[in-house]
Amino acid sequence: MHHNWERGERIATVESPWVRLIAERWRDESGRELDYWRVEHVHSVIVAAVQSGQLLLPRQQFRPGLGRATLDLPGGRLPTGASVLDAAVTSVARELGLPRGAVSELRYLNQEGWPVNSSFSDQLLFGVTASVDPMVVPSLPYEAVPADRAGLTSLLRRLECLQCRAVVMEFLCRQQGISSRRPDRRHKHSALLLSRSRALFPDRDTVLPANKPLDCHEQSLRLCKQ
Repeated sequence: MHHNWERGERIATVESPWVRLIAERWRDESGRELDYWRVEHVHSVIVAAVQSGQLLLPRQQFRPGLGRATLDLPGGRLPTGASVLDAAVTSVARELGLPRGAVSELRYLNQEGWPVNSSFSDQLLFGVTASVDPMVVPSLPYEAVPADRAGLTSLLRRLECLQCRAVVMEFLCRQQGISSRRPDRRHKHSALLLSRSRALFPDRDTVLPANKPLDCHEQSLRLCKQ
């Protein structure tokens, strides 16, 4: 059953170059008026950059949202008018200190993008894989992680960013030959992570305690930590 809401008046708008915060009034199928805040956010591109069997990550960077530095994959926002693959090259070159020509063989992990938070934002996450010329050494501090199951599983335990985790898990699924069907857009992002976790770790316990149900994201984290 489809539930169509009617958009009413816009209450307020706050704009910046990368994000627009909107407050607006909606009328649901029963006629109730509800006030909602939502974000129109520039889409994200995150890259799994591989050089000689190693996944390259820039040094930890300060994240204002958390108030501290975190470990992340190369990535950034998708500028208006730019292609996803071109933005991927720009991110890898900028964050690792590489010439653009050293980044090649770009492939989509998800060509249509994953909704990051469908209830609050229209932002999509695009995952890309890239090869880095083995003869070119990054000029900026970086970390190299084995791009095999053991190395990537260990990396998942260290990554905090849900978007980076999604890209690494999808990359690992491709390596393991696990079929990656396009997810229904109605599914939550965390449900995607849970399905990937279960496929990657089929031998791990996914039975939930009856007195404390976990959501999909918590389950995926639990699988990776076992």
